[in-house]
Parts: sequence; structure tokens; C-alpha cells
Amino acid sequence: MKKGKDSDDRKNGFRGVVLMERLIRACSRGFQELEAAYPKASQSQYRLSDCLRLALSTFVFKLPSLCQFLTTVEGGSEASLVQAVRQHRTERARANIRRLFQVCRIPTDTTLRRRLDEVRTGDFGRLFQQVFQVVQKMRLWSLFQTAQGELLLVLDGTQVFSSKTIHCAHCRVAQHRDGTQTYSHQIVSAVVVHPDSSASLPLASEPIGRADGAAKNDCEQMAAQRLLRRIRADHPQLRFVVVADALYATGPMIQLIQELGMGFLLAVKPRQRQQGVYAYAARSGSSEARWHQPSAVEAAAERYAKDRGTLTYRCLSQQPLNGQHPTLMVWVVQCQRRTKQGGQQVVGAWLSSHRITPQNAALFVRYARRRWLIENCTFKTMKAQTGMNFEHNFGHGKQALCDNFAQLMMLAALLDQLCHLYCQYFQAIRSLAPTWARQWERQRIYLFDYSSSDWQDFYRACLGLAGVDPPEPSSGNA
Repeated sequence: MKKGKDSDDRKNGFRGVVLMERLIRACSRGFQELEAAYPKASQSQYRLSDCLRLALSTFVFKLPSLCQFLTTVEGGSEASLVQAVRQHRTERARANIRRLFQVCRIPTDTTLRRRLDEVRTGDFGRLFQQVFQVVQKMRLWSLFQTAQGELLLVLDGTQVFSSKTIHCAHCRVAQHRDGTQTYSHQIVSAVVVHPDSSASLPLASEPIGRADGAAKNDCEQMAAQRLLRRIRADHPQLRFVVVADALYATGPMIQLIQELGMGFLLAVKPRQRQQGVYAYAARSGSSEARWHQPSAVEAAAERYAKDRGTLTYRCLSQQPLNGQHPTLMVWVVQCQRRTKQGGQQVVGAWLSSHRITPQNAALFVRYARRRWLIENCTFKTMKAQTGMNFEHNFGHGKQALCDNFAQLMMLAALLDQLCHLYCQYFQAIRSLAPTWARQWERQRIYLFDYSSSDWQDFYRACLGLAGVDPPEPSSGNA
């Protein structure tokens, strides 16, 4: 992260303030606005905004099943004492959820799924906008700017649901040779990352499914194009550099990126590295065909700790993208690792809209390699490593329920990342657990076993029971 005033703002701007409470309030306002777009929502005894708050609470606390605290224990069996204890814990969790997430009336899980199934997935974009407005005055984006003053916007797709039997009209359908079919839901996500930090901010997501009445599956590229247009409309002033794998290194995608006023760093397929306009062998004898070793200062600043051996680079000045787009010119950079044993291994090759020279090649390669953050620090973290249950089927529905749950999961992940950056209470609790999974487990215990009046009370109880003094609130931001 950048040092100086921005770092001081991040440390002091929310000192002693439970940021999660402000973020939940912002989400609540967004839920109310979303509810207003559905006239039938007011005719039900359970408000749509309450259903949305309840679903968000499931993902904030990483509960293994939808609204686990809604389960009612039936009486009359032999283990009545155990059931009484379970029922008491459930009632306490329900009371905590009402206070922490401003839920007026808790519906059943069946009602919750039915109401959320009717919401259009595209309406969730405004919720992310509401959340970013809370931390906008804290100069959030300056924390993620590169040396060029740009933001690395990493794109990638992932699967959120798969089944051979459960399906809806929006499922992607894969036909197998044995005649069977697999139904799935996928999303394309855009995450803002920084070269010197493991933090990743989910900016927006777009479902990859099947439109109403469509006979063909949607594809990742088309979903990514819709996503990029929406991001540019939501953030017209931000300077983005799109970082993605070779799937996105196509003429239509690059043309769209340029039309939206964004830069790009896109991986090159191995076949492209060996032939065509990117073949360095065709330039033997040229300075562009020689490997350049960075200076000691550059090597120390731009390489990763896991890099073993010496990294060398070579660049190509503006080249046509391919034979189909001869006028679309790109810069090319390739990175190679030389080991102590004399072996050589290609780390990767990338296309860029930026002018890349031997002097700045190491820096741009470092930017391009941050693409793995969306896989390692976002998708894998949400799926298995921390108990976020990203691929768990909380409910498929008949219309948009599966995609809506995915949006709420990404929203909960954004809340976690912002609190980890800004909130001292959250940072103190995170330091008590060796892993994220242990932290969520600890918070779920407090949710079911201790009564809390608000988020500050909840976090102070978490710290107090662990023998840690909570942060002292500052006079200007409490």
C-alpha cells in the first residue's frame, strides 16, 4: 500500500468505529430502495428488505446453511434438555440478527427463498455503490493505485452451482457424449487489487447463464463485456487497467476496453508465443529478441519472494494483435525464469496498452501476475478455505435465486475486506485467530451464545472474552 497521508487516513479515519455497522446501514438503505422497485413487495407480511437483510446475515456470519438460526427445535423427545438449550441458543441468535441487521420480522427460510427468487439480479449493482459511498471520503481508491495512478481491475469467471438434476430456465446446459446434461450457474467477477497487498475488493459481478427464451448458453466474454460497461457507468472517473487471462485477449474485447477508456494487461496463449507476430525467434539479431536482466534495485522491488532464480524480460514494440485485427496494435512483454542449475522456464507473456520497455518490464510483469489474487484470495477463499461456502447450494429457485445468492456472497466478501482495511475492531478480532475460518467460527459462537445490542457491543464482547482490550474511540469519528 502507499505510504504517507493515505496510510495515515486508513489508520485513523475509522479509529474506534465499528465500520461493519455503517456498512450494514448502507446495505439496508439499498435494500429499501430495491424493495421500492417491486410494487408487490408491500403486499406481503414479510418485507423484501427484511428477506435481503436476513440472507446477507447468513453470508456475513458464514453459516453453513441458509438461516441456520431459523431452525425450530421440536419438543417432546427424550433429549428435551438438549433441545431446550438448542432452542434457547437459536432464539438468542434470532434476537442478535434483528438488532445487528435491522430486521423487523424474520420470515421462514421457504418464504425468504421465494421472495429473493423474484428479484432481478441486475438490481444488486446499486448495493455495491451504496457500500463504496461509505468509505469514499477515506480515499479508498488511492490505497490501490499503482505507480501510474491506475487501478488493477482483475477479471475472471467461476462456477457457483452445478447439478445433473436441479435446474432452471437460466441455467447453462452442458451436453455430454453419453447423452446426460449438466446444469450450472457461473459468474464473472471484477476485483480491484494492488501489487503490494493481498487485499482484493470485489467491485461487481455478472452472471453467466441463459437469458429468458434464449436457446444458447451465455459465454464468459459476453458477460465480461456487460460487466465492464456497467463498471465504467458506475465509476466514470476511475482509471482502470484490466488484467485477465488469455481468454480475454481477443479483438472485440480489446476494442471494448479501449472504447471504455481503460488499459489492459492480458495473458498470451502458449501457441501465440511460439508463432505469429509474437514469435521472438523471427527477430533474431534484433535488440527486441534479447533477454534483459533488471538491475539489482528493480529485481528486489518487482520480483516475488517465491521466485527462485533470476527473472529476465524481453519486449516487443507495437505489434498487430492478430491477422484478423492488423490495425489493432499492442505491446508485448515476456518473462523467463533462469534457475541456478541453468534451466529456463517461461513465466508468462502478456499484451498491454502501455508502452513497455526493458526499463519498466519488471514492473508491468508484476502487475500482470497479480491476476492470481482473484483466484487465490477471492474465489478459493470463498469456496473452501474459510468456510464461506461459495459453492454450497443455499437454494436454486426457479428464476434468479441462485445468481442473487452469489451476488449477496460477493457483497459480504466486500464488507469483510473493507472492515479488514479500516476497522480496528475487526482487525483486533482477526488477530486472535490463525485463519479466517477460525475467526468465522469464533463469531458464530458469540452470535448464538451471547446477547448483543449493536455491532460495537458484539465486537467488544468478542474481544473482552478473549482478554483483549477493545480500541478506544476517537473524539472526531465515534
